[in-house]
Amino acid sequence: MTKNDMIISLLKHGRSEEVRLHIKELEKESYTEDFCSFMDQMLDEYKVKRKQVALRSGMSQDYTYKLLRGAKKTTERDYIIAMCIAIGMNLSQVQHALSIYGMPMLNREDTRGNVLYAAIQNGLDIDQTNEWLEKAGLLLLRTNPSMPSAPIKNSGSVSTEQDRQALLLGSQDIPDNTASHTFEEIDRIIEAEHDGNAPMDYRYWGIITVQDENGARYYVEAAYSRMGDQLLVMDEGNYKKSEEWMEEQEKAVRAFHEKYDPVLETCEELSDYPEILDEYMRVCNMQNDVKVMERYDSLIDAGNSPFFRYFLDLDQATDEKVTEIMSHLDDTRNYGMRVGGGIFGGEGRCYLEAFNTNNPADREYLQIIQTKDGYTYSASHESYFMRIELGDLYPIYFGEKREEEYYVRIKDFSELRERDFRLKFLFNDLKLAMHKYMVEYMGGFMAPPGEEIDQEMVNTLIQQATFLHHQGKDKESLPLLREAMGMLEKSDLDDLENVISYVCTCSKLAISYGEVMEHEKMFQNFRKIYDLRNYVPQLEESEAEGAEDAVYAIAEAALYLSQQCQNLRGQYDPEARELAKECIDLLEGKCTFDNAWITLYQAYTKYAYMIDVDQPEEAAKYCRKAISIVKARHLDQMPMHQMMVVTLYNNYAWGLWNKLQSEEAVIYYGMAIELLEGYLLQRSQDPEWVKAQLAHVGGALHKLYMQTDKLKEAGNLKERLLEDGVEL
Repeated sequence: MTKNDMIISLLKHGRSEEVRLHIKELEKESYTEDFCSFMDQMLDEYKVKRKQVALRSGMSQDYTYKLLRGAKKTTERDYIIAMCIAIGMNLSQVQHALSIYGMPMLNREDTRGNVLYAAIQNGLDIDQTNEWLEKAGLLLLRTNPSMPSAPIKNSGSVSTEQDRQALLLGSQDIPDNTASHTFEEIDRIIEAEHDGNAPMDYRYWGIITVQDENGARYYVEAAYSRMGDQLLVMDEGNYKKSEEWMEEQEKAVRAFHEKYDPVLETCEELSDYPEILDEYMRVCNMQNDVKVMERYDSLIDAGNSPFFRYFLDLDQATDEKVTEIMSHLDDTRNYGMRVGGGIFGGEGRCYLEAFNTNNPADREYLQIIQTKDGYTYSASHESYFMRIELGDLYPIYFGEKREEEYYVRIKDFSELRERDFRLKFLFNDLKLAMHKYMVEYMGGFMAPPGEEIDQEMVNTLIQQATFLHHQGKDKESLPLLREAMGMLEKSDLDDLENVISYVCTCSKLAISYGEVMEHEKMFQNFRKIYDLRNYVPQLEESEAEGAEDAVYAIAEAALYLSQQCQNLRGQYDPEARELAKECIDLLEGKCTFDNAWITLYQAYTKYAYMIDVDQPEEAAKYCRKAISIVKARHLDQMPMHQMMVVTLYNNYAWGLWNKLQSEEAVIYYGMAIELLEGYLLQRSQDPEWVKAQLAHVGGALHKLYMQTDKLKEAGNLKERLLEDGVEL
């Protein structure tokens, strides 16, 4: 029977451990006992060049070459290990290289040796191996003379050939009876949670389930919190006992609260009720008969464990998990925030504290508390913690007490005094951070039941978004508006107040999308608003706050959608015409604020332009209506609207002459030219662009003069435009 036939036969009979040993024996037989020849063999097997070994290991190229050729000898074991890892050698090959070089092999009774053993067994590279060593608080692999050299623990375990072979095969005995087993991971759970009132108050834990070659399962656990670290291993039976015990304890804790919470809510000191305190301590310290195979307080202590690599995995995985969770609060740490919550006195409560470190001279300490009854806001001139936590950072401001003191405590922003009104924006920022915390880490337990929405938070999101929009920060306002819309989309639209909030917020979101040039999303949101036009009769009859704004938003949406139809299907698209007319019908006779007047003016202008071919008299009527708004609202004196007015005058004049043969067109062509000449003087627009518009409008008026035999006026116009730098 050949060696390969023997391996196949063993595999068929499920004798995997014997296969492993047999393969190791085959590898051992093929290894040369000369170090340089063996390393040449490894370089050839792994298709690695000497230059790559130097680069991967971090050792100098010249020294690496000399060690591999035997031109230099070293007493530093880390150099040999680093070269072996750089080549990609497996554990038995590394052990063989150390052995034939005359170095102590990796010994699992030595903490550092065990970390290196596990790293090589897992196929880690140099950087990953050093990460493991660093996590365990051990010296990194020494790859140059400037680095410290790690002492090697030589337990004498390689004194016999039998021990040497055991180390080569990775089965050197250590005190635990699982040391000689091989393990396979079959499941893992990694969790982390925020459990306090400060950004860094968190705990995280993980469990890796492994199985040995005989099918026995072990549960490798690691838990980290402010109270300390705990690393342990349990067999399957004791793990199940542990879960059952935790379930029993949870039931006991729930029963305790059901029985004593009514008393605790009214008592001031728990010490007044010793029997309750005794019962609480009994519940917290319930005994169990769970037996733990291994227990450690740190990675360093766990260095000798055969499960050490799983502890390292858990340490890394839980670190990544808690970093992911805490990254949501990164934006709050600049403010020195403390945020948290839980069940207090039988009800949910979330709270946030912050120092106004944006303006440290104000020495302000802010706090928000939310319960099911709403919010409480407070602000004071400073807090005791300011001098503790910020005194070193801002000694001028926080090092001493401040003479001027104040204290504000309110339930609603309407209670703010005028001098303190600036606090509203600070509190709103903090409320948003607290809302984020509640949603991300507390499962939204403070949210009202059913389909109701947190209107207070919706209002806060909208207020802050509006504040940012007015500062020209539409990119920053968009996430706030999207979050508000996400909440409002869950609301009951049978309630007219919800409709008002939904329509007005969606309008702000659409406008913000337009400001950042995301036009497709802008039109999508205007379509959502327009689809609610059947609520207009109710809104028009309602006296609810914001009802008029909602009607305006629906009219505005119709006008924007009219523009979209024109973009897609041309200037005279029938649907575009209907939408513009619908905007007019919604606003005509109902405008009470500037934006509504301007939107109605735009709708008049657009509608007139779309019907001027087949309904010139009707078009002229709507142009006159638009002009009446221009005069009443002085739009021709507002730089941001002047170009719209120029377009209106030009279009009206064109219709008057070309469709109605009215020489009144001369007046409006002249008014358009005057506005454009004013633009040239203001230099608020590109002069060449303005001159092009002057040529267009002036050319139309010049043509009218020529057609009516007003040659003198035509000549005067030509000279006037030449002075403006425009040649007809």
